[in-house]
Amino acid sequence: MLQSWLQPISSSTLLSIRSGAWHTGSNIEVYAETLPKLSRVKIAIIGLESESADAVRKELYPLAFPFKKLKIADLGNLRNQNKNFITGVLKELIESGIVPILIGKGSQTMTAQFYAHKQAQSAVNMLEVDERVRYDAFAEDLNHGPLNEIFKKKRNALFHYTNIGLQGHFVEHPVYKYLDERNFDFLRLGAIRNDFKVAEPFVRDADFMSFNIAALNSVYAPGQDIPTPNGLTSEGACQLCRYAGNSDKLKSFSIHGFTHQNDMYGQTAQLIAQMVWYFIDGFYDRKNDFPASKTALTEYVVALEDLEYEISFWKSNRSGRWWIQVPVKTKKKQKRHELIPCTYADYEAACMADLPERLLKAFRRFE
Repeated sequence: MLQSWLQPISSSTLLSIRSGAWHTGSNIEVYAETLPKLSRVKIAIIGLESESADAVRKELYPLAFPFKKLKIADLGNLRNQNKNFITGVLKELIESGIVPILIGKGSQTMTAQFYAHKQAQSAVNMLEVDERVRYDAFAEDLNHGPLNEIFKKKRNALFHYTNIGLQGHFVEHPVYKYLDERNFDFLRLGAIRNDFKVAEPFVRDADFMSFNIAALNSVYAPGQDIPTPNGLTSEGACQLCRYAGNSDKLKSFSIHGFTHQNDMYGQTAQLIAQMVWYFIDGFYDRKNDFPASKTALTEYVVALEDLEYEISFWKSNRSGRWWIQVPVKTKKKQKRHELIPCTYADYEAACMADLPERLLKAFRRFE
């Protein structure tokens, strides 16, 4: 079935890429003539369109490959950019236990990811890295933008939305109001610029990540349609991608918005290749924490006298990461989200009867 959706990487492209024995290109299965067997594959790389994806491959394949026994496949490029077409490919891979990585320009990518996850689960947590929230609160047309289609459809399975990297000058007040009313989260660029660790719990709570290159400062990623002067650094982008790869909950990942024609010196392609590499690096270091397994978690109970109930915090014995359990009975479809990622600092604050607003807002999503 996948073979009818994908086209192989051209032989001329592969011949133009130099890759030694210890490099990524020599240690992954590549769809050149026949589709690789996927029985043990854990990650699948897919190009949204050949030109941009091939530019990234030329930078990714020569990178070091220290990921022993991790089986990765490059499944070539999509034959069609239609949203429903992309959704079908993603759904088949996700249901097979394979994490897809989508690379290219593709404006339909985030919506396709959402619908693929919607078909697999009834409550979806989505994470977008972007310089703005691309939602028009007043537009009646659901096709006005990807978030309008997702936000405004009734019974659409969206449980939670998070934006990381947004810039206040691009966000109108009605959008902030909408996010607040839905108890959605956002981390503005200034909040994470000095310490990217604050973003880790938000990333760990997502079922999928959609990374728009527009979130990056154009100095680091000039290959954009409309470059802007502010944005994430290259180091910050790689750190976010590593967090995503390291999360057992996250099942698909995309980097889109790459305009190959504007990438004069190949700098953006290099950065995207490194972002993919750090996602793989995080994936390779996964600890099988929640929701993969709850057996290696230790419970810490905090009594909040003012609120007249107890809160359970959970710490992983494998990774040292923390979660807080929703103190109300959750619906069956919400079970996957009942442990909310947090930090040791959040636990310390709760012990002082000062539960952070972010967690209180998370509780309200279950009411």
